[in-house]
Amino acid sequence: MSTQNKATAEQLSALIEYADKSSPLTSTDLEALIARQRLQKTRPFHPNDRLKKCGVVNHSPVTLHKVGSRIYISGLTTCGNPHLCPVCSRKIMNRRRYELTHGLNQAWSMGKSLALETFSLPHRLGDPLKGQLDALQACWSAASSAKAGSKTKSKYGVYGYYKVLEIKYSHLTGWNVHLHILWILNSPLPESDLTEFGTAMFNRWAGKAVKLGFQSPNADGHDIRLVKHTKADFLRVGSYVLKDSISGATKRQSQTDSLTMNDLLNERLNATNAQYVNAWKEYEKATYRRNRTQWSQGLKGKLGINELSEKQIIDEPMFLAITAESLGKFTSDVHVQARIMKGLKDGGIDEAAWFLNLNGIDFHIVEHE
Repeated sequence: MSTQNKATAEQLSALIEYADKSSPLTSTDLEALIARQRLQKTRPFHPNDRLKKCGVVNHSPVTLHKVGSRIYISGLTTCGNPHLCPVCSRKIMNRRRYELTHGLNQAWSMGKSLALETFSLPHRLGDPLKGQLDALQACWSAASSAKAGSKTKSKYGVYGYYKVLEIKYSHLTGWNVHLHILWILNSPLPESDLTEFGTAMFNRWAGKAVKLGFQSPNADGHDIRLVKHTKADFLRVGSYVLKDSISGATKRQSQTDSLTMNDLLNERLNATNAQYVNAWKEYEKATYRRNRTQWSQGLKGKLGINELSEKQIIDEPMFLAITAESLGKFTSDVHVQARIMKGLKDGGIDEAAWFLNLNGIDFHIVEHE
């Protein structure tokens, strides 16, 4: 039977107070840990709520190791939620960036071309997010998977694609969902051919949207452009489509109406705006078991991609890696080492992070040994 390991209320309060007074924190990893703790506090206990248990409840004896400057921990429950959990989302999206970078590197070395296409749906305040996500998938299937879509892809030399879901929220216009498609092409398309290809895909997309009861999508909801054939531009576009993860770090630079889901998480944790709190709750339900990214059939094999499942990613060892500048502080005081190791055992990575910061030791989270 598993037991609950967590920091004391006093330690948690002091840790959050430390975060609030350190704006911005130097460690996004710590912000993610704090955000997860604060999010967990907003959720009533439910035995099947893995997010509530993530990093707090152990499923087996907690095992600790010290490898160089790294403290290794295993045995704690992880939720693996790429949409909601500040800690697991960062870990999963970091791996997805690594996989996409490898794939784009390979495509570039093979002489392939790259195009970026974006689709969205008409929306207004009050439209349910689940309905938009369901419609987004139906419209994509109509555009790409039908017989006509397959013929279009063949005609214009499509080698494969990578699909990314992006969700934003506005207090004025509600949910705004996008699909970003990275088209890997056998050769560069002339501008006229690229326009024809994008128009053919968009027309089927828009036709399905109308059948589903949406207003006819206009050109503002669609864009396609060829990426310059340099490795740097390939990787830059790959980084763009995977730019967002739920980290808890405060990134919003302006008071524009459009919020990323990381912005919305911070609004949820601050709990000062009922509209944003309710929007986050809707987001939690609507994104359940939905994928954020997807390779087209067969493309991973052609590019030599070893794509890990979300479970495989979160089950990989996690380290707190102490920076080289702070290593002396850690190694010179065995009492500090003992407290940190005890913190890991009693309260997991969250409490170890508390002791590290208490003693002025900088760190970052590393997912691979």
